[in-house]
Amino acid sequence: MNLLKSLLYGFVSGVSEFLPISSQGHQILFQELFGNDYVNPALQLVIRLSTLAALVLCCATTIIHFRVNLQDRVNVRRKQNFTDHAFYDLQFVKNASLPLALIMALCMVVYRPVHHPIFLGLCFLLNGLILYLPSRFIRANKNSRLMSRFDSILVGLFGALSIFPGISRIACTTSMASFRGADFRESYNWSLLIGIPVLIVLAVFDIIATVGYTGVSVGFWPCFIAAVGSLLGSLLSITLMRSLTSKTDISGFFYYSLGAAMLSIILYMIV
Repeated sequence: MNLLKSLLYGFVSGVSEFLPISSQGHQILFQELFGNDYVNPALQLVIRLSTLAALVLCCATTIIHFRVNLQDRVNVRRKQNFTDHAFYDLQFVKNASLPLALIMALCMVVYRPVHHPIFLGLCFLLNGLILYLPSRFIRANKNSRLMSRFDSILVGLFGALSIFPGISRIACTTSMASFRGADFRESYNWSLLIGIPVLIVLAVFDIIATVGYTGVSVGFWPCFIAAVGSLLGSLLSITLMRSLTSKTDISGFFYYSLGAAMLSIILYMIV
């Protein structure tokens, strides 16, 4: 990829990672639209690390709160404060992210993504339904203290659908959490935190792929430009989604997913 393509590829990857529209699916669409260049594992690695950096940066306050809460609980001289929602948030995120990270790791070993445009279009359609259906049910406003362990495990397991290109992890985890009674803002914030261990697992596999890669080196500047684009795109999408979920649900992305599905099928027909 040249520098411009690297910048656009990184930006699209970062934006779609934290919007409920599937980063993997948009990477495939990007390659179909702008030339089916092979994406060097090193380029994919720096994009993954930059999205992870943006995620940690945006969730830094919550992560610090988690750490302080754990220290308070370890110190037996302090009274445990069971009204602190940080403890329950941490338990919810842990119970959801563990099965999701394990399934993603297993799938990275035994599953190879299908890049056929028709399959991609069907996955985009399914992603749209995942976004649309929770908005048809009665809304609730449960926090992590009221969510059960079963709820959190179900959120993590449902998020594993994102192994298929076109289905978004953010869409799956946010929609399932809201379906189980959480409001959309809480659901999205949990989805971001659940994504940290998942992105770490995926980054490990990217490192393995990069070390074992024997092809042509991608070069420093394309990687750097892609990382910058991914970082900016990630920060933009997280800021946008936090503002959006504080006011309304995310069912509007159903129409975007429908458009992405149609685009994928049209590209297949043209090619």
